[in-house]
Amino acid sequence: LMDTVKVIATILTPLEQALSKLEFNIALSEEKTLTFSEKFRIWIMNLSGKENTVRIIDIDIFDERISATRTVRLNLNEYMESTRKTMRIVGALSNKVSATTRKLESASEEAVLNFINKTIEDLHLIINKLDPINTYFRGEVGISHRNSIKGIRIEITTMKNTLIKANQKRHEYISRMEEIEQMKKLGVL
Repeated sequence: LMDTVKVIATILTPLEQALSKLEFNIALSEEKTLTFSEKFRIWIMNLSGKENTVRIIDIDIFDERISATRTVRLNLNEYMESTRKTMRIVGALSNKVSATTRKLESASEEAVLNFINKTIEDLHLIINKLDPINTYFRGEVGISHRNSIKGIRIEITTMKNTLIKANQKRHEYISRMEEIEQMKKLGVL
């Protein structure tokens, strides 16, 4: 199980790179020319002390289970914050002396397996939304900035491959445990 945790920890670097490129692309899309009404609305928001920080976007996500694309409303701020939270957890896994790693090393196998399952699920949700978000902001960028957009496909592919390796390790462990359980039932062990 700890090998699976080590594999999951390697996802940190491509996730950080993808997130920084995505933030760059978002900033580029916000540089587009604002209309007078948009400028006026921002000015009023600034005067009233309210920040216009909530960004809701519609993205198209391909659902592999039903082989169809569906449109999802996404609160970009919540997505970015949950991604950063997951990054902090994964970053702690890569540090052998961190409290998270020490807790996992002393935890029961079931607790470690539950942690691995939840982390893989969280990472899968993050990765599945990265490309549609990037595609959305590519469309929002003005013509003058199109050549400046940074792609994140390589990072997404690296992260997907890492999750595949982690899933393989997790399934190997589960099958070994099931095999041992069957041997115990048969009285061999």
